[in-house]
Amino acid sequence: MKNCPYCGAKYPDEVENCPIDHHALHLVEETSVSAQPLEFQEVISPREEQFWNRMTFRQFAILMVRLQALWLFVNAAIDVIYVPRYINFSDRIYSVGIAKPELFTLLLRMVLNIAVGILIIQKAEKLLSWIVKDLVAEQAAPPGKSAKDIKD
Repeated sequence: MKNCPYCGAKYPDEVENCPIDHHALHLVEETSVSAQPLEFQEVISPREEQFWNRMTFRQFAILMVRLQALWLFVNAAIDVIYVPRYINFSDRIYSVGIAKPELFTLLLRMVLNIAVGILIIQKAEKLLSWIVKDLVAEQAAPPGKSAKDIKD
């Protein structure tokens, strides 16, 4: 068997170039995965490997929800860039344009992004439980009855 060094696909010995990416193929010796060059192996520390082996799907889902909350902080930081547009720098005393409702909307959006981001980070577990509550009830319901029929 020959192996493409670029995409890793395996081909019979008579094929000279990879039909996908047109790289020259190399003969592959049947060896274990550990004999691959280090550039193809993902090296992680034993502590990191232990962490990933112990992580549950629920913990991973909570992590993803919290990462989504960080996106709200990024949106708030981007909105900060637009605040100077509403401040008058022509006088020695800086004045905020009172007649500009867009400034109020921008500040409100920034505060809401930050507040909701903090709330999501703090309450990620309860949020996930609330989201899957109906799904779990539907799976536990007997055939032919919905979760709403059981509640009533």
